[in-house]
Amino acid sequence: MNNSNIVVRSLLTLGLIIGTINFMTYFFPTQAQKMIGSFESLNTFNTVGKLVYMITFVVLMARIWKNQYLDKTAKGQWTILIILLPIVLGTYYLWVKEKQAGKS
Repeated sequence: MNNSNIVVRSLLTLGLIIGTINFMTYFFPTQAQKMIGSFESLNTFNTVGKLVYMITFVVLMARIWKNQYLDKTAKGQWTILIILLPIVLGTYYLWVKEKQAGKS
């Protein structure tokens, strides 16, 4: 397995984790504010978290749609699944499905 590919997969997984944490701060803003310190810092974290997640999502979608081993139906299904459960299924796709498809 290529070391640069492992780094890219790790960074994409980290982006998915940051996006999930960012998403949770919208449901529990007072707890997040207590952990971070102030609402200004929370707002900065949310802005950076959204940006990181959007970049991660775009790169992940590009990897899915450029994968020559998946047919168009499977690509569409993976797109929908990753939109619904990004942290679980995005990580699964990156570390399991790409390796199975010979894209390591």
